[in-house]
Amino acid sequence: MAADTRERILASCARVIARTGLARFRMSEVAREAGVSIGLLAYHFGDRDGLLQAALDEVT
Repeated sequence: MAADTRERILASCARVIARTGLARFRMSEVAREAGVSIGLLAYHFGDRDGLLQAALDEVT
């Protein structure tokens, strides 16, 4: 289940980046898109930079 949540968050992150760009990227938007709390984002990725790095790693 945790792996599914992580994948859903990363997919949502990619959609948010595609829609808003990196300059306007907000963790709250990713959380809303993925249907999770910001705390869960922090649990899986630490902070904004960790989430961005994981999303970019996933895409490349």
